Order: sequence, then structure tokens, then C-alpha cells
Amino acid sequence: MKVAIIKFDQNNKGYWFNSGTLFLNVNDYVVVETIKGLEVGKVTDLLEVENPTTTEPIKPVLRIADTTDINTHFENIRLATEVVQKTKELSKKHDLNIKVINASYTLNKSKLLIHFEADTRIDFRELLKDLNDLYKSRIELRQIGVRDAAKIIGSIGACGYIICCTNYLENFENITTTC
Repeated sequence: MKVAIIKFDQNNKGYWFNSGTLFLNVNDYVVVETIKGLEVGKVTDLLEVENPTTTEPIKPVLRIADTTDINTHFENIRLATEVVQKTKELSKKHDLNIKVINASYTLNKSKLLIHFEADTRIDFRELLKDLNDLYKSRIELRQIGVRDAAKIIGSIGACGYIICCTNYLENFENITTTC
């Protein structure tokens, strides 16, 4: 089976997709179906795998992204920055103590995912109503932890290099503070 490892903008993790009969190259943009919906990703590696050891079937690459897909993808990224700014304004209006991290659209704008960080559980129903009125998409607000936020935002560590969770780590292991 031909497998394409695909990465998406705000994630360092590579996901496996079946490239089937498509002739793909590293750095090609492709359209795939994810749990979020249709997304554009970048091929980072190509493998030939005999017997994949995954519990779920590997989804196929739907197509190589054409100019329209790529333009739409980058326009969605631009719009997402505006969504972050508007969400920050609306969260202040509703007196919510949250830090909006990022936003992302699916390729066809059917879903808008907004990540935020907060110290406690937040009742964001009023915020969600306002966002639905503005963006007319299915909106998902997702609270994330400090480490996930650091991975998305990126930073420089005490060592002077880009923090490991942005550059190298794909999954976080649980950390315990007990001895």
C-alpha cells in the first residue's frame, strides 16, 4: 500500500493517508477527509507499507489540490486570523476569562474550529450564539491546555531554540507532579 504522510498547518503530527493510484511528490498539497471535514494538507513523506498496523482503515487522499483548493486554503487561513480577533472582542464583551489561541476553517467553510485556553470551565453559550450569527458555519469551541497552546503558538525555550513541542513532539505524554 502506498502511504502519504500528511501534515496540516497547526500541527506537527503527520497523519497516514492511502495515496492509492495518485502520483504524489513530497511537498504536494492534497485534499483529504479528516474528522473535521475536508482539509488541505502537505505531503511530507511517501512510504510503501506491506501490512499497516493501524486499528482503523487508512483514509484515502481524495485528490491533489488544484489552484482553487490552494487559494481557498490560504484565504481560510487569512479569515481565521480575523475570527481570532473577533472572538477576542466578543469574549471581552461577555466577560469571559479566556485566551483565544487560534481558529481554522475546513476547506469548504462548513466548520469553524476555535481553540482557547482558560483556567476554569467556561460557559460560552452566549459567545457561541454571537459567533454563529456572524459566521454562519458549524462552530466548535475547544478548550485546550497550556502545553497544547504552547505547541500551537510556538516560542523560544530557555535553551535558546524553538520549543520542542512545536518542533519535534507529536504527542504529549502525561506528566505527574507527585513523587
